[in-house]
Amino acid sequence: MKNRKSKYIFVEAESRRIGKLFVPKCVKDQMALGYQVLIDADIDFRAKHLISEYTDLEPGNTELLEAIDRIRRYMGNEPVEHLQELVKDGDFVTVAKELMVNYYDPMYDHSIKKYDFDKTIQVDTFKRTADLLKVWLEEDLMVD
Repeated sequence: MKNRKSKYIFVEAESRRIGKLFVPKCVKDQMALGYQVLIDADIDFRAKHLISEYTDLEPGNTELLEAIDRIRRYMGNEPVEHLQELVKDGDFVTVAKELMVNYYDPMYDHSIKKYDFDKTIQVDTFKRTADLLKVWLEEDLMVD
């Protein structure tokens, strides 16, 4: 981070704990002092991105089946078994959308209420989102 070209660093809003790891308190404290930007995208865009990043697109993906099984205590047996069947059938779009609607989005919606956002950007492409962030920093906040 010493060689960065800007004094700004963009980080995803995370809780102090990420899986088995912890964000250091000093980092978390600095995150809270920074500008808060909500980057939002429609469910189809998000599903496409999740599938490209997190699956090998093979029906029966063992790693994905195990990950879904780990959230059984939060979602219940029937929804998890339904999602696992969809993975076995290779229906990753439905899996991604159902996980977002029934598991991840409710958690994020709870967290989002903690923030007073300085800016909201609707994602249509990652490049355009990065460009909009850059314009916001340079023109609206007048920083370089």
